[in-house]
Amino acid sequence: MYGYDSFLGFPDISHEKDSFEEFGRLLEDGLITEDLYEDVIKAKTLRSMIFGSYNVQSASSSGDFSNTSLVQLRSKIEFLGLDNIELIVGPFSETMKGPQPFEKLFTVLIDCDLYESYMSTFALIQPLLSSQAYVCLDEYYSLKFPGARRATHEFLETSSLEYDLVMKKSSDGFERWGIKVK
Repeated sequence: MYGYDSFLGFPDISHEKDSFEEFGRLLEDGLITEDLYEDVIKAKTLRSMIFGSYNVQSASSSGDFSNTSLVQLRSKIEFLGLDNIELIVGPFSETMKGPQPFEKLFTVLIDCDLYESYMSTFALIQPLLSSQAYVCLDEYYSLKFPGARRATHEFLETSSLEYDLVMKKSSDGFERWGIKVK
């Protein structure tokens, strides 16, 4: 297992495709439903009521990840006796370029919130995805991070992969999305 992270907390958000207004553009482009858009508005209103303001930088209910500790994570990995995890530390824009420690990928979890991070990940994984590979898209159904959905569609529009975009809905209505390579 390879884990990529900067371990520096949430980066500054400057890309327009991560702005709250991107949800409106996704709706206009038919990439989200009216129901999802209404849920986005409700979630934004609720966060504003609780926290007094809303911006993408503070949208994560997990905070800004500034208390993330590489030392603590490595200690947990060692304590659990896991010897199949390699952490690759640094910004995605740097660590996902050039040679990688693997040749093929069968399962990928993308959980990086932002447009540019998703695009960096897609650029890395596209040529390495095996037949029947599965890519889990953590923020595709996000009520906070529109850039993930935009990046996914831009990737799929330009990719030569044969794929299915798949969704599983939980009993509470939450959707989990992924890409299944053919």
